[in-house]
Amino acid sequence: MVTQEDIAKNLKISRTTVARAFSGKLVSEETRIKVLEEAKRLGYEPNGAATSLALKNTKNIYAFIIATIDEGYGQQTKEGIMEAARMWKGYNFEIHVIFTDITAGRGQCRVQMEQFFEVMNREKVDGVIFSALSKDNMDWVEDVCRTKHIPLMTLDMIYKVDALCHVGPDYFNLGTYSAAYMAG
Repeated sequence: MVTQEDIAKNLKISRTTVARAFSGKLVSEETRIKVLEEAKRLGYEPNGAATSLALKNTKNIYAFIIATIDEGYGQQTKEGIMEAARMWKGYNFEIHVIFTDITAGRGQCRVQMEQFFEVMNREKVDGVIFSALSKDNMDWVEDVCRTKHIPLMTLDMIYKVDALCHVGPDYFNLGTYSAAYMAG
């Protein structure tokens, strides 16, 4: 595995200069280009965990999850997210889970967006995990995250944007496989 130290040695510069070149800060354009070209030549892949440790600042990820009473979807999703957070413990990584209780009555799409905008306006947000109650909500979230250059991934709701990471069931394929099995 190629490291920033390898790039620095090849170019006879410091590892700090390499890191600065990747961030685009405090280096000349000429140095930045040399570092990026050498990284590409060597097949360098950034290591998010190492970067987080080196920066010594906490990455704050906010997960907006739908809470339901009947299926336990929200609680199971939270448990999975918190298990991942435990695995990353020590890597300056925190996940904050915010629930929207869809059993609380009407207007929960609005409540979900109020929660989202409150966090976006008051907190340092380094990433968003979002389980949308509507396509409109997802459109707004995607637009805000893109504008602010905040990584976004979606849960459960199928949202057809190739640039986004999506985790969730594929109901169409489940239906297709079920029908094919029963037809056989």
